[in-house]
Amino acid sequence: MKKKNENNFLTDNTDQGTTESVTHRNNSVSETFKNDYDPETVRKKNWIAFLILIAGLVLTTVAVFYIQRDVAENARQDFASICDEINLKISARIHAHALLLRNGAAFFKASNNVSREEWKVYNEATKIDYNLPGIQGMGFSLIIPKNKLAEHIKNIRKQGFPNYTVYPAGDRDIYTSIIYLEPFEGRNLRAFGYDMFSEPVRRKAMELSRDNDLAELSGKVLLVQETKEDIQPGTLMYVPVYRNGMPVNTVKQRRAAILGWVYSPYRMTDLMKGILDRWGLIEKEEINLKVYDDSISANSLLYDSQKKDSLKNNNPHYLSLTMPLEFHGKKWVLFFTQPEDTLSFFQSKVIVVLISGILLSLLLFLLSISLINTRRRALQIANHLTLELKENAEKYKDLSNLLESIIDHIPGLLFYKDKKNNYIRINKYIATQHGKQKSEIEGKNLSELYSKEDAEKYYQDDLEVINSGVSKLNIEEEWKTEEGIKWINTNKIPFVNNAGEIIGIIGISLDITERKNADLQLRESEERFSAAFHGSPNLISITRLKDGMIIEVNEGYTQLLGYSRAESIGNNTKDLSIWLDPVDRATFIANLEKYGFINNFETKLRCKDGSVVTVLDSARTIKLKGEECILSIIYDITDRKRAEDIIRNSNLYNRSLIEASIDPLVTIGPDGKITDVNKATEDVTGLHREQLIGSDFSDYFTEPLQADSGYKQVLEKGFVKDYPLTIRHADGKTTDVLYNATVYKNQDGNVVGVFAAARDITESKKAEEIIRNANLYNRSLIEASIDPLVTIGPDGKITDVNKATEDVTGIRRDQLIGSDFSNYFTEPLQADNGYKQVLEKGFVKDYPLTIRHSTKKTTDVLYNATVYKNADGKVVGVFAAARDITETKKNEEALIKSESNLRAIFENTAKGFLLMDDTFTVIEFNSLMEKYITISDNIILRKNENIFINIPQERQEFLRAQFNSALDGEKVHYEISYLFSGNTTIYFEVKMYPVLDPDERVAGICISYEDITTRKLAEEQIIELNKDLDKKVQERTMQYELVNQELESFTFSVSHDLRAPLRAVNSYAQILEEDYSEKLDEDGRKMLKHIENNGKKMGRLIDDLLAFSRLGRKELKRVDVNMNDLTKAVIEELNQTFPNQAKIEISDLPVVQGDYSLLYQAMLNLVSNAIKYSSKKDKPVIKIFTEQKDGKTIFTIKDNGAGFDMRFAEKLFGVFQRLHSEEEFEGSGIGLAIVHRIIAKHGGEVWGEGKVNEGATFHFKLN
Repeated sequence: MKKKNENNFLTDNTDQGTTESVTHRNNSVSETFKNDYDPETVRKKNWIAFLILIAGLVLTTVAVFYIQRDVAENARQDFASICDEINLKISARIHAHALLLRNGAAFFKASNNVSREEWKVYNEATKIDYNLPGIQGMGFSLIIPKNKLAEHIKNIRKQGFPNYTVYPAGDRDIYTSIIYLEPFEGRNLRAFGYDMFSEPVRRKAMELSRDNDLAELSGKVLLVQETKEDIQPGTLMYVPVYRNGMPVNTVKQRRAAILGWVYSPYRMTDLMKGILDRWGLIEKEEINLKVYDDSISANSLLYDSQKKDSLKNNNPHYLSLTMPLEFHGKKWVLFFTQPEDTLSFFQSKVIVVLISGILLSLLLFLLSISLINTRRRALQIANHLTLELKENAEKYKDLSNLLESIIDHIPGLLFYKDKKNNYIRINKYIATQHGKQKSEIEGKNLSELYSKEDAEKYYQDDLEVINSGVSKLNIEEEWKTEEGIKWINTNKIPFVNNAGEIIGIIGISLDITERKNADLQLRESEERFSAAFHGSPNLISITRLKDGMIIEVNEGYTQLLGYSRAESIGNNTKDLSIWLDPVDRATFIANLEKYGFINNFETKLRCKDGSVVTVLDSARTIKLKGEECILSIIYDITDRKRAEDIIRNSNLYNRSLIEASIDPLVTIGPDGKITDVNKATEDVTGLHREQLIGSDFSDYFTEPLQADSGYKQVLEKGFVKDYPLTIRHADGKTTDVLYNATVYKNQDGNVVGVFAAARDITESKKAEEIIRNANLYNRSLIEASIDPLVTIGPDGKITDVNKATEDVTGIRRDQLIGSDFSNYFTEPLQADNGYKQVLEKGFVKDYPLTIRHSTKKTTDVLYNATVYKNADGKVVGVFAAARDITETKKNEEALIKSESNLRAIFENTAKGFLLMDDTFTVIEFNSLMEKYITISDNIILRKNENIFINIPQERQEFLRAQFNSALDGEKVHYEISYLFSGNTTIYFEVKMYPVLDPDERVAGICISYEDITTRKLAEEQIIELNKDLDKKVQERTMQYELVNQELESFTFSVSHDLRAPLRAVNSYAQILEEDYSEKLDEDGRKMLKHIENNGKKMGRLIDDLLAFSRLGRKELKRVDVNMNDLTKAVIEELNQTFPNQAKIEISDLPVVQGDYSLLYQAMLNLVSNAIKYSSKKDKPVIKIFTEQKDGKTIFTIKDNGAGFDMRFAEKLFGVFQRLHSEEEFEGSGIGLAIVHRIIAKHGGEVWGEGKVNEGATFHFKLN
């Protein structure tokens, strides 16, 4: 009977079968009653009935325990699975919001200026409400400097918002304003103009976003969009927008480049509704979700899905789960709970089993008692039992129907199939999924419901269970339904009849489609990650944070560092010595532990072969199997760094050549503006490089039009040569020059400017002037010569001389005339012989003699002499002209010596030289050239022989191309290296220059070879030294930053600690003045006034002290500063404080390089001091001008005020040092100390001069 009850929901037993069983048992009892009746036996058998009852109750309790445990475990798994999926949905939505804001920031980056209408169109195009419901809006908050606030408000009001302002009001260094927010309606109108940077929670998120270049969530806030109705907690997400073109590689650079933020405000209830709307669990209150900011507390609650019912829901929770949700360092805590009453369906299964077990146990107990007492009341009991069994049969049928109803409503598939693969019984859920009635499926074979392939697959599992007699659990398989393909998890159990035979299987299946889809998405995500990881050309690795053990590397890692995956994985980065600098690794790990990520960290790594590569490492911490790990993506920048070094060294070398030139060099743009100059140009013009650059080239010549015409000729013809101009110096001095200029082009061949070189011809022009004057003098004395001229009579007596003869002899003309010609030579006889030869032959030519001066000085001359005759043809004398060859002889001797020296230099120079004509015939070479060219190209040199005769064939093509380039007028320059025995490398620098003939045509080539091996090795050493220097600079910079941080903290502390009591004093003084002034006598009011005045003075002193201390930490930002404009701005500001206090005269001031704000503060302090200390004069006058001294510009501020005693001049620039009393002139004594620090920060100098009651003069110069 018990066995039938257990299997009733799966078999088709009827009431008739039950009745027949009862009748048969009743007849059996009647037949045996009389024979077996025994009162003692009956009492003993009563204990058997109680044992049966106890056994039934024990079995029921055991069954309930195991079913209760299974129900609780299933409930926990379902609850955890649902919570996991909700967490995943929220996380995915947050990242989607971040991506949306990133796109908004990119929209700003792609455009120089985004208008309000463009922002609206962009937001409408994204369809936020449709794609991401629950967002309050998307906007843009702009950073506004303090000095631009009024201008900003004015501009927005002009756009049609007359009531616009930035709020909340208050004095702040930096303001921000929400200028765009879409949709621009309803609640969002309340946020227009709001300064989110003024509120600490929002500000923290904005600063993190700015510094990290990441999307960041704020903490819990109350949005300004909230009204009095439906108030919800809120949060905001920010993404930074940087100015185009500015670097953002470091935190410092990102702070300097920040323009504003694209952001979204979220009302948490609206946001979570938009994310979780499809989850009926929330609305049906099957699961309650609470979201907390950072930690679980009443103040940090962001969202409660059942908040409106929380007061009446006091039932204890059956299940709860806490899950963190992290986003870029921001943590939300998700707290899930499931009320006890939501598990009633699962608990009802336990109750049904409990009630059924108790009923069956009681029923068996009663039946046993009835059977035992049958012999006492056989007939009466038999009749009564018959009626009772009928009633129990009805109850049994009702119980069976109850179980059937429960099975039909289980949210899973429950079925019973026989051994022939026919469905005998199923629950309603199977029929619903097939879109049929139960009766249409029960009795049918699998092949009638599924395809042949699916039916066979299902039947194979059935046969395995039937044949083995062992249950098959957790079968995951596809199931085709009316709604599409689903995934189910099936348990199949063999079904045994009363005889112990397996007659079929019982199957229970659960729908796991959503879990499978989630698994599939996770697997696809992992596959995409694996593809990106292993397919990336960059080095990617995963290491354990705590000990640096390598967990995984990609192919890029093995290719770059040379370690295979097997060599890397499982080893420590320290053991492999991958990090070249341990300090870099420590810094890298420290930043990761502090921030969780690091971007573009530059360092050097050591490869397996010992080579070193320079890389940028971007990394963040991740969790793998519960352990903190580092995911690193590394970019190899070795080639880029090497190229940068080469370019930098090349630029420095080229610049050094330009600066070393003694000729003024200048480059000019197509617009005629100077783009660069060298030091020689600064010297010849008397102006600084920054003053020349950007000015007109023609401005610095005495003939500007001629200069402009020459520049245009260069652009038209491509060059000019020996173009004459006169440069004007700043002090008025002029320099005559000849310009040679040519155009220079970019890589596309377009002319981008002119390069011009000037040659100073001042001395040359002076020489020309001397020659011209000498010619005039010579023509006045004698037409053809300036040589000593003399006429001699037949008797050898001098008859006449010219001034040159007087000079060369040192004797006056009147003394010379009538004396012997031969008396004035060191060899008188030779002179006499020469004279006689003239008389004999009629002339002599280049007759050598030496004239003796009266001072014993001698002059070597060559005489040309001829006879002259009278009208009768008779020789009457000799005309002799002497040419002074003293210098010529010296020059000849010098030439001989010079040739000897040049040959010695040519042979002994550190370079090899070779000269050949345009037919490649060798003309001359030195021994070093012969050695070098033999080493480098295996060439044997011979004079007057074509160089290609002895050049190996494989080198001819290259060298011929170089020679032809030189013959085309180009300068050829290249370097070569050769490896010799002993692994010695020699480097040569080869240069080829065209040799020009007098007509400036190329007539040949000059070639030089220079051994640059030492220089090359030195360059390599310099590169290594620079690396060491960079490292030391970085270390020193870190030390300075630490000191600055400590100083900043100290300054803030001093400011706070001094200001707090000062504010209290000022406040109480004000209260006394307002409320008790009438109660005080005149002395009391004076003392109160004294307190107020000293309080204000102390406030100004604190401000000045803080300003002074900040100067030491303020970074110098050098720009071109127009001192004229700066000074006018200073005077305009001072006129508001000291209107018409003094007459201020400003001379023309230059443009300088410096920090505008600091120079403004220095000039403001100096001019305000001049006004203050001149205020007691009847006609105060202040003069501001510059002067040049030793090539430096000196700025001067001069007044006619109180002046000072120069004995105390050294105290002028000390902190709190004053030369006048507070009663005479108020002040803090810090102003000039600030000026001194600002000028010193610019590398300059400031000093003062003064006389008592005559005024003071302050000078400063900048470096």
